[in-house]
Amino acid sequence: MKKCFSYLTFSIVNLYMKRKILKTTKIISFILLFIISFIVVSIFVLSSSFGNKYLSDFISEKLEETLDTKVKIGDFSTNIISTISIKQFEIFDKTKPDSTLLLNLGELKIDYSIIDLIFGELNIESFN
Repeated sequence: MKKCFSYLTFSIVNLYMKRKILKTTKIISFILLFIISFIVVSIFVLSSSFGNKYLSDFISEKLEETLDTKVKIGDFSTNIISTISIKQFEIFDKTKPDSTLLLNLGELKIDYSIIDLIFGELNIESFN
């Protein structure tokens, strides 16, 4: 009788642990699926014209804050994974009343490594 009770207790505990492991696995799978879906959707959105406009405004604003001058970005496009292309990139002298043009680049193309960005490093592979 004692052996039967022990086996029954072990079976119940084993079943309980299996259910907990299955539930935990489902939760982890759902979280991973959500994260991967978010990344894929973000890449598509940021590669769209809306995303390019958002990134263009964001980069322009950050450059203006950093350089304390006016920055104008014409046409901006990116594939998010490895390339940024900017046509008509201009930096103006904000200290002069007429905002004199300091730098005018017809086209600026930057190739970078997304894997390095994930680990917090910016390694520009080419700059045209």
